[in-house]
Formats: sequence, structure tokens, C-alpha cells
Amino acid sequence: ANYFLREAIETFSRLGENNTILQLKMDYAGNLAEIGQIDAAIKQLKAIDEEAEKNQFLYMRERANRYLADVYQMKSDYKNALETYKLTVVLTDSIKREENQREIIRQEYRYSYEKQALADSLEFAQKEAMNNLEIEKRDANLAKQRIGLAASGGGLILLLLLAISIRKGKKRSDELLHNILPEEVAAELK
Repeated sequence: ANYFLREAIETFSRLGENNTILQLKMDYAGNLAEIGQIDAAIKQLKAIDEEAEKNQFLYMRERANRYLADVYQMKSDYKNALETYKLTVVLTDSIKREENQREIIRQEYRYSYEKQALADSLEFAQKEAMNNLEIEKRDANLAKQRIGLAASGGGLILLLLLAISIRKGKKRSDELLHNILPEEVAAELK
């Protein structure tokens, strides 16, 4: 297993996958500890911790120190095991603090987004209300114009009916005049 882990470490080193390399090195150190090479495992885990610290891989540092505390305990070096475990607790707290800060930032972004979305929705609703009011005013004006046109049309129809009625009345009166009087007198009277 260690042979293949070393091969994988070399392969990922060429690819520049630092996080994966550290994980493989940690697995390698775990195997060293299991086969009894405690000092080599401790050396490997300390190197992993230093590299993780240099690359600011907080989570990887916490895992390396947790393994290191276990390896110290296997060696019966309880003083170093305790010190390393204390560092693990500090690193765990740092990880949780960072996660909490990221969550707070996410919540702030979500709140800002929702606040902006609400403001946009209110602005949109206000514009829609203004548009609807304008449409209602336009419809009311059109209704007034229709009523005016209908009234004008009705007045024209009444005038037309009145004109027709006057014409019929005139025709009737002309007929009566022609029936009663001689044509010359009727023409003079007209």
C-alpha cells in the first residue's frame, strides 16, 4: 500500500494538487504508524502540518494534528499527545469560527438579496399601480368621449328626424294649399 501511496504522491505532485498530496501523505503516515514505524509517522505528520500551515489548509492541519495526537498516544508519549490534542481543539474551533463567519456572510448576502428583491417587487407593484391608474383614466376619458359622441349622434339623428318631419309637413302644407287655392295664389303665398 505504501508503494502505491508514494506513486500517487509523485503523480499528484506533478499535477500540483496540494490538498490531495497532503491527504495521501497523511494516509502514508497512518500506514507507517500501523506497521510500527512510529517515529517516521510522527516526522511525516509534522511535515504535513507545516505544509498545511504554509498553504493555509486549516482543515488539513486539524486532521494531521489529530492523527499526530493518536500516534503520540500509540508511542505512550502522553505529554506530546495532550499538547497536540490541545492544538487540534484550537484548530477545530478556528475551523468552526471560519465556517460560522462564512455562514454569517451567506446570511447577510441572502438578507441583502431578499431585501433588494422586496424593494424591486414593491417598485414594480407601484409602477403597475401607476400604469393601471393611467389606464383607468384613459378608459374614463374614452367613456366620456363615447358618451359625447353618442349624444352628438343622437342630436344629429333628432335634427335629421326634425328636418324630415318639417319637410313632410311642408310638403303636406303645399299639397293643401294647392288643393284649396288656385296655383297662382298658392305660389304667391309660398
